[in-house]
Amino acid sequence: MVEQTQSVQVRKRARCPFYSFSLHDLGEQVIMMDSRGNQCALKTLVYAPCHMKINGVSPDWEECCYNNESKRKEIVRMMSRNMRVFPSGKGGKYGYSMQDWVRHILDNVALPINPFQQ
Repeated sequence: MVEQTQSVQVRKRARCPFYSFSLHDLGEQVIMMDSRGNQCALKTLVYAPCHMKINGVSPDWEECCYNNESKRKEIVRMMSRNMRVFPSGKGGKYGYSMQDWVRHILDNVALPINPFQQ
C-alpha cells in the first residue's frame, strides 16, 4: 500500500520568498502570484526584476537590500491582511500562507498538503 505524504514539493526556487512573484493588493487580502520569471514582489505597482539576479548573483533574502527594518514592517502589515502565496501549479485555489511559504523557502520546511487547513 502506498502512503499519501503530508507535504507538497514545489520546483527548486531561489532562497528568497519574494523572487519570481508579483504582488497584488486586493484590499482585505494580499496575494503573491508566481510570475515564473525574474521579478521581485517587493517592488509593487510595477514590474521590476530582482536587482541581485540582474547583477549575476543568485537571489537570497539574507543578502537582499530590501531585507531591512522598514521593508520588514511593510511585509508584517501585509501578512496581517491574510497574505496568500500561489506558486505555479501548487496550492489550489487557496494558496499557502506567507508564514508557510517563508519557512519553505528559507528553512526548507515542506508545504502542507492542504494549504487551507492552516
